[in-house]
This record gives sequence, C-alpha cells and structure tokens, in this order.
Amino acid sequence: MQLEISPRQRSQQQKEEEGEHQQRAGEEAVGAVFSIEPWVDAAAVLVPPLNFAEVNDGIFRSGFPAADNFAFLLSLKLRSIV
Repeated sequence: MQLEISPRQRSQQQKEEEGEHQQRAGEEAVGAVFSIEPWVDAAAVLVPPLNFAEVNDGIFRSGFPAADNFAFLLSLKLRSIV
C-alpha cells in the first residue's frame, strides 16, 4: 500500500522545507567568535604546592614550594613556615 501525495501538498511541503532551510541559514550566519581570552590573568592564578593539605584549623602541610606557589602561600596570610 502506497500513499499518494497530492501536488498541492507536495508544493506546500517544499515551501515549508525551503523556509526552514532559509531560517537555518540565517541563524548560522548570525554569530561569530572574534577572540578567545582567558577568564583570569595567568599571573593571578593561585597554585598550591605539591601535597598541600590542611592538617588542623590554620595548620597546613605541603611539599617544598616552587616559585609559582608563593602567591598562594601569601594569600593564606601565614605567620610562620617551618
């Protein structure tokens, strides 16, 4: 059993498909990416030292800090480092 589509219905479907295609084409042409920038300054990123953890309230432990870790350690406002 095969369904017949009248010429009027066929032309209406073609018009709808063309309208959808034109709409999609318009949507695709609307936006563009001009540049991608980091959210934060790379120098402002706080990187904890290797094996960093809080042992107790206000007492921390870590491996030997590298130069990248000093900003993080300063943000803790530590009184002494052993």
